[in-house]
Amino acid sequence: MILVTAATKWEAEPLSRLTRVQLVRTGIGPTSARAAMEKIDLKDSGPLIVVSSGLAGALQPGIKSGDLVADVREAPIEFVQSMRATAERLRLPLHMGVFAAVDRVANAAEKRELGAKRMVAVDMESGALRDWTRARGGTFLAIRAVLDELDEEVPGDAPGDGALETLQFAARHWRKLPKLAALGLRQARAMRRLSAFLADWLASIEVRDEGR
Repeated sequence: MILVTAATKWEAEPLSRLTRVQLVRTGIGPTSARAAMEKIDLKDSGPLIVVSSGLAGALQPGIKSGDLVADVREAPIEFVQSMRATAERLRLPLHMGVFAAVDRVANAAEKRELGAKRMVAVDMESGALRDWTRARGGTFLAIRAVLDELDEEVPGDAPGDGALETLQFAARHWRKLPKLAALGLRQARAMRRLSAFLADWLASIEVRDEGR
């Protein structure tokens, strides 16, 4: 069983066309992620692979918005090799390293501090998802698209999935609407790249498994 996770509707929708995987909406943050994963029935599901996807913040100056970042420290070497090959084939920048796990949106100062520890990206769900996967003997990978670069900040009260929440968020930040609109366009571009990468990479894993 391959589980691909995404925190929000905005992150999950571009991934909805992925085949032969189960897409899991976790909600935002580690607590919501753990609760969502506990509802999954793994009975007779075969080997477990969990891919934490969605958006992340960059922790190094050379990582740009729209680049892909991956934490594959516990993955088989063939997964790493196929990821590099897929990124090269699609001409997508891919940065590998350790992700930082946080429970709220990190500001620019916090990101610089985490980057000084040689981490490449930060998100709020991958730490909890790794623990859940490890406890069940599965293989965990985090593959995400960068939204905000090292010295950029995103609002800490970003809206959830609902239309009402989005309208309320826009009302609170109306002076920043042009910047928020630009951020939304960057988010859509980043998720298109991630979706294309995952579709190609997951297909390569399926072909390899079928050939065994």
